[in-house]
Amino acid sequence: TAVDLIDATSSFQKSTESTYDHMVELYADGDTHKLTYHWNDIRGNAFEGRVIHVTNSQDTAPSWLGFGIYDTFLHTAPVTSSTPLMVGSDAIIGLVESRSVKLYRLGAQQVNMDKDENGNALGVQPATTQALLNNQMAQHVSDDGTITTDLTFEKLVSDGVDVKVRHAGENVFLWAMGPPNVSDFQTHGPEHRGAFKLDLDQVQQMAQAGQTGGTEEQDQQDKFENNDKNQETTDGDTDADTDSNAGGGGDDTSSSNNNNKESNTSPVVTGSCQSTNPAYEKMVALTPTLNFFWTLHPEDNKMNALLEYSGGEAWLGVGFSQNGKMIGSTAVIGIPGQQQQPEVQKYKLNDKSTDSVNPMVSEAQTLTDARISVDNNEQQEGGGGGITTSLQFTKLLNEGSQKDEVVLTTRGLNTLLFAVGTDNTLGYHAHRGTFRLDLGSCSAVMGNKKSGDAASSHMGAWATHGTFAVLAWAIASPFAMTVAWFRTLVPSSWIYVHVFSNVVSFTFSLIAVIIAFASMSYQTHPSHFSEPHHWVGLVLIVAMTFQVMNGFLRPPVVKRDPYGNAGGGQGGGGGGGGGVSRCSGVVVDCSWGGSAGFSFFFVCGEAGCIGFVVV
Repeated sequence: TAVDLIDATSSFQKSTESTYDHMVELYADGDTHKLTYHWNDIRGNAFEGRVIHVTNSQDTAPSWLGFGIYDTFLHTAPVTSSTPLMVGSDAIIGLVESRSVKLYRLGAQQVNMDKDENGNALGVQPATTQALLNNQMAQHVSDDGTITTDLTFEKLVSDGVDVKVRHAGENVFLWAMGPPNVSDFQTHGPEHRGAFKLDLDQVQQMAQAGQTGGTEEQDQQDKFENNDKNQETTDGDTDADTDSNAGGGGDDTSSSNNNNKESNTSPVVTGSCQSTNPAYEKMVALTPTLNFFWTLHPEDNKMNALLEYSGGEAWLGVGFSQNGKMIGSTAVIGIPGQQQQPEVQKYKLNDKSTDSVNPMVSEAQTLTDARISVDNNEQQEGGGGGITTSLQFTKLLNEGSQKDEVVLTTRGLNTLLFAVGTDNTLGYHAHRGTFRLDLGSCSAVMGNKKSGDAASSHMGAWATHGTFAVLAWAIASPFAMTVAWFRTLVPSSWIYVHVFSNVVSFTFSLIAVIIAFASMSYQTHPSHFSEPHHWVGLVLIVAMTFQVMNGFLRPPVVKRDPYGNAGGGQGGGGGGGGGVSRCSGVVVDCSWGGSAGFSFFFVCGEAGCIGFVVV
């Protein structure tokens, strides 16, 4: 049957979500409920998106949300509203009741767990391989009764298994909502589904040029309104700029301005994550006076954390958010000297007023080792001084049955909030902001991406990379050297073994470099040659290529030593012939008289090869 087919490329707008670049409205029923899709420009090989449904009635709140990907590589014919889109597509579906998000194969237009004799899905059923990188499903109710349902996901553009997403060119995406007030996965109604066309690359270029999907007159009106609102912000509220310019965090106030042409994406923390506190493994500086420390214990489903503020005595808070906004999030807040309640608790951020920031129910208070302390460092040796407030706690990564809480992932970006009060009474904050952080490999997903993320996401590939490097430099190269030194034992065939070993060393080194390059390219924000190890590998493979070519271009063996048979009558000339230096191949092959010389240089060569592997 026909579906509404929206052209998102010509109707996109700037996202109202602080962690996304663009958005398009998919469905609206007056002021009753609305569905929007938000996405980021593709970075590396990752595709990030969020489907958001907002309603003011539980009777229209969906029980599940779905985002489908139509195979435009397989079906090349132009798509219209009457084109059958569902069957053969992939879909990311999140269930509200269980908070589960999975990748599904759409084998037919009904839920069916059966498969045919070839293993193909006969209905809507989970994919055998779940390749989603980072996904969450949440539903929360605001103080004004607004119910927001979010489906957040991240997947590879192309992984060789799922339906591929086009970086450049027109994609066709599907959407659907489940019926309200049900706990299981049921078919959507005919009015609660649709599709839209989207060219991701074209949208990115238009956005960079300051355009949106509206008309030129609309763009000019947006710019005019934006200038007025920016002037109001400049005149009326400046503390947000203090946070975003000072450190890694960014303020979330701009997310309320739908027409803001500046980027409202919560920044990804940049810089080194080397902790200055030996009790914690990682650290990020959020402002010049605020540091966040943490250590993950994924095997115990826990994270030890410390928020340290060196600007005086104040209440401190760390929030965990789906969308980078305060409302609907949860937070760990510490209030020094609080008497009526525990100093450190988990709070629900229902609204921006102090009265709407309330401690969560007792069942949700799962923090351990939670405390806040105020230290006066003025008398410490070495100067510095000042008052430091420290909020320390241990939190569960996955709170289980607490559906309102964000699940912290050890692989992929988490969106966090921070706030610092003006004193030790909970009230309006002096500093606040948002930031996105990969807790598992902090330095890997920055704007200047490092290889740590690859290590966490592709451990098998990196193990293979190391295996080939060891085979090349700890086995093949030393063996080639050994054969060259003992060539007198096999004078007619040593050269073939020597050359073969060198070629094997070169081949394995090349494979190791290719694996490393490919693994880095699969990351969300790939940044090649960002570490010394990367450059060592590049220089090494270039030098080896040159040496291998040089080895094959050397003169034939019979022409290498024209005086080899003339030394016998020279009274020791044979020994003198051993003093002629002959070097070729990947490993330097130089004659040296005597076993002592051989032992010395063989040990040095072996140590050098192993050193390369370690580096």
